Amino acid sequence: MRHKVIGLPRHADVCFAAFVGGFELTVPRFGQRTLEDGSILPDLAEHLVEAVGTGDDFAKSEDRYKEFIASGLPLAKALEECWEHMRTETGALTGSVSEAAAKDAPGQPPAEDIPQHHTGKPPP
Repeated sequence: MRHKVIGLPRHADVCFAAFVGGFELTVPRFGQRTLEDGSILPDLAEHLVEAVGTGDDFAKSEDRYKEFIASGLPLAKALEECWEHMRTETGALTGSVSEAAAKDAPGQPPAEDIPQHHTGKPPP
């Protein structure tokens, strides 16, 4: 629903998705990653690896947020609650992004859902 007459979505309608999206943009970059040649690439916040896991953990399709949610941090609980709210709101349909539990929250969408640069169309 749009807010008043200026065409902006209501905060209540987008806050959960914005919160989860912010995590997806930042937390996977906190810990170190292993490059193809086996070398280690330190990342933004190595001191948080115990709480969020390593960057390599986020390359997995399952348990991406397992370490973070298990940390018991209030922010981790908020992430889990926001994700579960969105799952409830969308019905957590089989085959949808919201099918997964918070610890398995998917990162990148399927390639066919990502628009091509400058065309706005998905790849063939």
